[in-house]
Amino acid sequence: MPEMAAQEFDLVVVGGGPGGYPAAIRAAQLGLRTALVDKERPGGVCLNWGCIPTKAMLRSAEVLETMRHGADYGVLADNVRLDWSGVVKRKQRVVKGLTDGVAGLLRANGVTVVNGHARFVGPTAVEVVAVGEAPTPPPPAGLALATTLARAVANDLGVDLAAVSGSGRGGRIRRADAEAAARAGAAATEGDVEAVPLSAMRRTVARRLVESMQSTPHFYLTITVDAEALLDLRAELNRELADRGDDLKMSVNDLSVMACARLLRTNPDLNASFGGDRLLRHHRVHVGIAVALDGGLVVPVVRDADTKTQTQVARGTKDLIGRARAGKLATEDLTGGTFTVSNLGMYRTDRFTAPSRRRQGQWNSTGTSPPSTTTSTCTYRRRRLCGRQDLLRSTTRPRTPAHVGRGTDACDPMEGHSDG
Repeated sequence: MPEMAAQEFDLVVVGGGPGGYPAAIRAAQLGLRTALVDKERPGGVCLNWGCIPTKAMLRSAEVLETMRHGADYGVLADNVRLDWSGVVKRKQRVVKGLTDGVAGLLRANGVTVVNGHARFVGPTAVEVVAVGEAPTPPPPAGLALATTLARAVANDLGVDLAAVSGSGRGGRIRRADAEAAARAGAAATEGDVEAVPLSAMRRTVARRLVESMQSTPHFYLTITVDAEALLDLRAELNRELADRGDDLKMSVNDLSVMACARLLRTNPDLNASFGGDRLLRHHRVHVGIAVALDGGLVVPVVRDADTKTQTQVARGTKDLIGRARAGKLATEDLTGGTFTVSNLGMYRTDRFTAPSRRRQGQWNSTGTSPPSTTTSTCTYRRRRLCGRQDLLRSTTRPRTPAHVGRGTDACDPMEGHSDG
């Protein structure tokens, strides 16, 4: 290998890639004494490891595919397959031919080629160390020497790399070092902290809620409603059910589902979701109901809720909640919702806000304020509601809470449809 320590050059080019070797050749052609330093064979990553080797192997695959369809051209070739050792040898021949060609051009133009690691030690001085002898450069002050993967793992596990000793070359921190430090830290505090694994459902819920909050701006509107007439209606409906020998109980949540479904039917612009570069207006009203479980949260869907009677909605929600708690919901029970209702009033929660689900415009959250008022908070996705009219439609109050469940023309109040 030529020694550079005792030689002087007008120009030293570091790196023999597609930009380096043409520059060195041109400089030599202009009369400059030129040296090219590279730790690989001439041609850089592109010729040695990247584009050219990949294209050579893809060419073999292309030939194989053509031969497999040879019958289309009247050529019969049975049992066509790849000989991987032959493919690799061909790739090596192609690479060697090109790199030898580059080396020949450099020699022909008088460029001195030096194989080694280059380091600038002054404005006009370059130090070259032979391949395999190059020392690992120290990391910048305050920055631990670590692989990219080790940094990612340390970030996920909350490990401070500045306090970790690396086992890699030159003290470089590897993934195993970061994981070992995390285990050691956990062992040191296991008496004070208990690690509780998340169920698959909780991991999914956490991921989707974060995605929802990050992907779309939210805003929240809250009103307090005199619910005395609503509670009277519920009591009356339950009395009528009991008189008919039906053990079904109508809940406030059932009436909330009915109210929201009728609102969406009369205001179709609200029954929409954001679809990238357009709004998706849904022609059917499918209302989801949030059901808390020991292992997380699910949102089964009451389909076509705007077309159902009060008893149909109540029976549907009861069935969905029962199957949710028994772990017997099917995929179709959990998909397709266009709006979601959540109720924590039974826990004496005054008010709360819930993040909307992706692909839905709104989520209604119901609380309670004793003795006979409720709060209703609607979570809106800002991408969905784009104008004043949308907002006015979504916050228009019904004539009276009793209109949630009463049909104006129905003979049987248990089977009537609301128009308000």
